[in-house]
Amino acid sequence: MAELQRSLDRIAGNADVNGFELSSDDMTVLDGLDRTRRSDRALERPWW
Repeated sequence: MAELQRSLDRIAGNADVNGFELSSDDMTVLDGLDRTRRSDRALERPWW
């Protein structure tokens, strides 16, 4: 039972994203990873 409670606590902790923010520098880095040429379409094939 203790194992189940630890799992539930971990799930709840992972879901708690309130207060999470990305800085403009972080967004710039993420934008640099974009391989879709800024379209809103996902790649149709795996990138790997």
